[in-house]
Amino acid sequence: MKGRARRRIGHDPTLEPRHATSPIWEDGYSAGEECDAYLAGTYQEWCQRSGLELSPWTYLNRVAHADWRALRGSDLEDAERRASARSWSDVGVMIEDLLLERVHPEDLSRVQREVLIPLELELCNRLISPRQAFARAESAIL
Repeated sequence: MKGRARRRIGHDPTLEPRHATSPIWEDGYSAGEECDAYLAGTYQEWCQRSGLELSPWTYLNRVAHADWRALRGSDLEDAERRASARSWSDVGVMIEDLLLERVHPEDLSRVQREVLIPLELELCNRLISPRQAFARAESAIL
């Protein structure tokens, strides 16, 4: 995962049992905490709390991994949404809107697995524009 380099410094036996074997990084966070945040769709917030740089893919983490109750959406109309796909933070919110408007809650995990996680992973490896990312998600969700 992108961010500043970290060095493993040991294990913390006082962590909860599910993290008992997680390495502890020099900034005091465990790899288990970081993985939990990634899989829960809260990685962007975790990075911000940890002082790590936000990469484009972190803005898609919530929509790619969060459950239905965690999606918030916004009040943008379709035309406004398409016109405002300028920043990565816009794209994350706009894709949330699409999910809330066009995807049934029972289909969310399928859309995440088939559309959003691959898009998130693609952004880890190559940079596309926010507008291109939104257009890809929109055409797949329609």
